[in-house]
Amino acid sequence: MLFRITRLLVCIISSAILLSCKTMYMPSMQNVPMFKEKGEIQATVAIHNIQAAYAVTDRVGVIANGFFRKGKVFHLDDGNSYNYLADSFNWELGVGTMTQPIGSAKLEVFAGYGHGNASLTYGYDAPPPFGARGGYSSFHKYFVQPGIITQGESLEVCLSGRISFVDFYDFKDLQNNTLQDKVALFIEPALTLNKETGIFNFRGQLQFSIAAASPGRNFGEYLPYKSMLLCNVGVTANLTKLLKGEFE
Repeated sequence: MLFRITRLLVCIISSAILLSCKTMYMPSMQNVPMFKEKGEIQATVAIHNIQAAYAVTDRVGVIANGFFRKGKVFHLDDGNSYNYLADSFNWELGVGTMTQPIGSAKLEVFAGYGHGNASLTYGYDAPPPFGARGGYSSFHKYFVQPGIITQGESLEVCLSGRISFVDFYDFKDLQNNTLQDKVALFIEPALTLNKETGIFNFRGQLQFSIAAASPGRNFGEYLPYKSMLLCNVGVTANLTKLLKGEFE
């Protein structure tokens, strides 16, 4: 059943990749700890992301995320990366609950709050009279993140679906003109694989951020909120095993 859902998700993402565009909001990698026991502590380092997670009990856990991205972004529409600058930073805190395994599957649900800043500059190297266009903003983020997990001997798979309400405020263009504040809704399905190798595990995630409701203002030729595809890889350390000296 999970295999069919996973295959469907990959097909949807593959067909929707052309929706990716110049965008101001860039979502963080989803923190899906896939806890096994009470007291488990995890730390993850991935591209543009740092994460931590702690299982307070066998039913309650907390997560913390940090996301940072600065510099050029790739634009699928024309294949260029030199003409678009996207800077983004945000942090998130969440609390959630985990069910007991039913066979090889279980459920994790997290909810939380985050805060950050984002900007996008388009055409920054364009000759006069065009010049740079874009804007910058701060934002509050509220999210709910349910996930279905299957656990094998050395491979864990999680199919999650984060729903993010992002409240942009202090929204200004590059001429420092104040723009109307916006609230955007993003639906963000993700497929996460965790390959266990001991204390340090390999983690990969494919996430699609769908701008379900984004009444953004146009800056020249683009909207500041668009759907986008993200692929992330990193390493997760089980700090509990490390502290106990369980190196196998």
